[in-house]
Amino acid sequence: MKEPILTLILFLSTCFYCYSQCKADIDKIDKIDKTDIKVWELKLGELSFGASFLNGLIGKEKKDWTAYIRFMRVRNQNYVTFMVTQTFGENESANISRYFGGRNFELALAFDGDLPPVKFQSQIPEHTQAKMLGFINHQVHLSQILNEAKFEELKGAFDKGEISAFRIVLGGGEQIEKSVRDRRAETIKEKFYCFYDYAKQNPVKNVESIDIAKGFKKDPITNKYVFSDVVSLDRNQKDLYKKGVSWLVKNSPSKRTNYENEEEGKIISSCVHYVTYNNNNNVSEDKYSYTATISIKDGRYKYELTDFVLDDGKSVGSLESLLEKVKSRPDILETAFKELKTNIDKIISSLKSEMEGKSDEW
Repeated sequence: MKEPILTLILFLSTCFYCYSQCKADIDKIDKIDKTDIKVWELKLGELSFGASFLNGLIGKEKKDWTAYIRFMRVRNQNYVTFMVTQTFGENESANISRYFGGRNFELALAFDGDLPPVKFQSQIPEHTQAKMLGFINHQVHLSQILNEAKFEELKGAFDKGEISAFRIVLGGGEQIEKSVRDRRAETIKEKFYCFYDYAKQNPVKNVESIDIAKGFKKDPITNKYVFSDVVSLDRNQKDLYKKGVSWLVKNSPSKRTNYENEEEGKIISSCVHYVTYNNNNNVSEDKYSYTATISIKDGRYKYELTDFVLDDGKSVGSLESLLEKVKSRPDILETAFKELKTNIDKIISSLKSEMEGKSDEW
């Protein structure tokens, strides 16, 4: 009896150890986007590359910065981040603009043996500072999104070896390299595997994984999004044609159609719809411009809405360019698709109501 109990205890101890090892160092919920924020973090070491301006003049030692590596899930996206931090006296100058001005900093992890290094590019460094008790704490975050290819490249390197060194290339030609001790290298590896397992169990949302995105289809010839359907209705062609013209004229900024051919049963017009938002009495308006084509026969009609251009008062862009940008923002991906689909569905609903002889003001 003792043997099974001992086995169970060992098993439970192992599970507890694995859980405690894989527990994120930072684990919270983004209150705005309602998404998990999980961070596995480890101190890499001290770096002597930041000097106060005054100390540099009088020849004193440089200030030490502390470097960390972070594996992060933030707003439904995976990141690797190098963070460096240092506290200066209130009367000292960190002179950090020399190091952190500009873009495209290089981050690199070297692995033992003949393994090639894994390199990253940090397009936009984040610098923050906080004042407390007469001291100023500076933090600089250098990050890269881990897309699938980069994630697997990093996983492959960890599978084959241990981290032996890291390098950070900053502004002003400053380059810092430091070796990583064996025990610390093992811990970094453990944290990465925890992060990797979490990421695999909780995949990042992409366009293909969102059901509502399937309603956005491109025309293979024009490569533009088209919203189209054939609607059966117990009305003759002449009646449907009049109602189609009426709807297009109502929604045309020029109050006329671009093309009419009753014999052909086809109407085309440039249209505009406005969507108004009211957030805490702060009213804003989005403008949806598009081309509408209605083709009509006895008992049915076909609508096609395309060439969408969106104007929110600050920027103007096609639906195609907007959704390309959204694809790189998994944190807002689903919300953006839902909002766009809701507004386009309202346009379609307005058309259908007109064709049925109903009023649908919105």
